[in-house]
Amino acid sequence: MKYLISPSEYTLPNPRIDGFRKLKEVGASTVDIFILSLDSFSFFLENKKLPAELEEEIRATMPSIIENASTHSVAVRRAYVVPGTDNPPGPRFVGLTDANSVIDAIKQTYDFAITQKYNEVANSQIGIFFHASIGTPKYPEGNQDVSLVPYGGYAINENGFVEIYSVFGMNEGVQSLVADRYLTEERRGKYYIVKKEIPQKNKMICTAASGEVKLLEVPIEMQFDQVLSDGEIIETARVVGGLSKKYGPQRVEFSSEKSNVLFNEVADYWKEAKKDAPENINLKGAVRVISNIGDFQKLSEISKEDLLSGKVIVKVGENIITNRDYDVLGALAAWKDNLFVLYPGVAATQHAMRVLTDKGHKAFLIGNQKFDEGDQAQIVVTGGKVRVTNLSKTENQN
Repeated sequence: MKYLISPSEYTLPNPRIDGFRKLKEVGASTVDIFILSLDSFSFFLENKKLPAELEEEIRATMPSIIENASTHSVAVRRAYVVPGTDNPPGPRFVGLTDANSVIDAIKQTYDFAITQKYNEVANSQIGIFFHASIGTPKYPEGNQDVSLVPYGGYAINENGFVEIYSVFGMNEGVQSLVADRYLTEERRGKYYIVKKEIPQKNKMICTAASGEVKLLEVPIEMQFDQVLSDGEIIETARVVGGLSKKYGPQRVEFSSEKSNVLFNEVADYWKEAKKDAPENINLKGAVRVISNIGDFQKLSEISKEDLLSGKVIVKVGENIITNRDYDVLGALAAWKDNLFVLYPGVAATQHAMRVLTDKGHKAFLIGNQKFDEGDQAQIVVTGGKVRVTNLSKTENQN
């Protein structure tokens, strides 16, 4: 039996795998992917190990991928499909430099799905694929060589414009760090930049030489630089615009590769449907930060009334996003009471918080605003417009 297959051999609809097909269709720069058949998971579920034939296929494939990749490493990624759950969370591994590491990452990705009981949902797919790692997966701490600084971001199509967010470091930084924002518009079949916001960016999320994901300093001479070149902005807009014309609004994720942009994920751009009569909210509450599984003890000590009323507001810790602690996010989504949740990020990254809203929680994007344990927060929703304010920080400035 063949356990390692190509996109053309994977016949079921799968958003993450289909995204790479879409990218090829519009001529976007991307990578070739190698997909594990669903039979691989069935074998793992029954035997608690991977098929020997699959391990042999991986060991035979790895040398060529690692040798030809500019990073000389591999990324292992999930391709879960769970009916009723949009974009189910899970792990992702980058910078893997040998077959044993890839095999171990695959096992962890399967184990996570089993722990979350994704496989128990009818018509689910516990998919995995891998490809050459993009960008600079291991960044030397203290480095001052600006040519080694990776970058990436997200882009969405909204209201006739392509909106692009970009940061130095890993693209996940857009969810919790200060980011560039570019707005483009199509005219006469071409894309033009109509607005740029280029703030100081002094922090970036990178995988350090140790393999640990860390928050590092951006080299001082780069902190006010525009992350993407104008050409990269236009190319990103072309890709997102082309995909959106064909498939409806799309969200695209990209990373740097040898000072160029490579696209490594495409998904339908989810945005909460507007209601005829938007719910108006005006509440103030004390912030409780959830950063790990142990923090759930805080919630268990809070009354149901305080949680449901917003007297206590939960904030998702930035480290959950940085470290991809999706088990913590999944546990928060499964909390028995409907919560008011503050979620780091911007519109282009709100897909990650869908796991919360799908479970009935009210989640609000806060960009890169800082909310610490015990701060007083105010959430105001009027006519569909949302404003979240840290009252403690505001009072300290007065």
